Amino acid sequence: MARLKRLRIQLVKINSKLSTFIKKYPAIVIPLVWIISMVILRFFVVSVIHQPGNTTYNPPIITGLIGAIKWDGVSYLAIIQKGYDLSSFNTVFYPVFPLIIFLLHKIGINIVVAAQFINAIALLIASQGLYLLTMEVTRKRKVAILTILAWLAFPSAHFFIAFYTEAVFVALATWSLLLLLRKKYLASGILAALAGGTRGVGIIFAIVIAAQYLSDKNWSWRKIDWQIVSIPVALAGTGTYWLWLYSKTNVYPWVYFASIYDKYWPYMGFEANIFRTIYKETTGMIGLVGSTAWLDDWFSQLFTRLHFFIAWLAIAWSAWVGWRKKLPISLVVYSGLTALTLVLTGNFVSDSRYILAVFPVFILIAMWLDKQAEWVRTLYFVLSAVGLGAMLTMFSNGYWVG
Repeated sequence: MARLKRLRIQLVKINSKLSTFIKKYPAIVIPLVWIISMVILRFFVVSVIHQPGNTTYNPPIITGLIGAIKWDGVSYLAIIQKGYDLSSFNTVFYPVFPLIIFLLHKIGINIVVAAQFINAIALLIASQGLYLLTMEVTRKRKVAILTILAWLAFPSAHFFIAFYTEAVFVALATWSLLLLLRKKYLASGILAALAGGTRGVGIIFAIVIAAQYLSDKNWSWRKIDWQIVSIPVALAGTGTYWLWLYSKTNVYPWVYFASIYDKYWPYMGFEANIFRTIYKETTGMIGLVGSTAWLDDWFSQLFTRLHFFIAWLAIAWSAWVGWRKKLPISLVVYSGLTALTLVLTGNFVSDSRYILAVFPVFILIAMWLDKQAEWVRTLYFVLSAVGLGAMLTMFSNGYWVG
């Protein structure tokens, strides 16, 4: 009896410590539960609900882990195994993510396991950063928790556990923005540089940092100090990769990338007239809904394109509403530049995953959800979760969903 009593006391203490940890670190517990749930779900949908999908750009499906290596993941895998092929399209994939995986693989860790581990750690870091960033902006713990939930429930959030850069990029981006708001400009610039070396769109951080830095100085040139170096530092990641490409090809990066996209992705050409693109995408969606073209492949033709469309609108919306609600100028500029950069490609392709790094979207959604009735919040999360499950299933089975 005494032994059982001691055991009961120990269990009570453990439960108390666990409850305290959950309350203190919701941004760690929530994504941790999410990661475990998503990996289990992916294993199930790959093993039990296997469908052929596209086999041209995807390796054979063997386990739930292999279900992570699809589309862009195949290119990252090739970079890790063989390095960059300068005559191939894999040069459009920036080096930080594959380099990290390569270094882990060199010490004996399986490539896929290494990627899953890195993405899991990166997501926990990103989640904590987003929680603190939201607290910095709203000062409301409930809104911060709702932000994490809305972010992880978004249908394209499954990319966080795929062989993609999403988790690493958002970890760098969210902490760069958080440190920027805390006036740690140089640290923000260093993380921005790493983000720029992870994905090309990271180059916009130099402008974001400049906007916040000058705003903090009340736009007075007399108050500028040495920390302005954070702006050029933010360009170092993208700049280093571009210099390496130039040294290998003797072709200016923008010319080189233009030729690569023209050869492999002609629909991604530069389009300066953003209004033409917005009009084309809007009328295209209307035309698709009113036709029967999507009936044979309704998911990829309607649901996926609709998701792209809504994602871009949400990014643009976050810039406008963020400005109206007087969010920090860095967040407004970040949303606005992301929306502009994405639409300059001439379409909204893959915007459903690019939105994951545009944190103002989810902060604003959380602020809205905080004011709604419980049934509205429940409905929102149920619909998001259904979309997340559907997109995870399709992606893991080789269908292109962004």
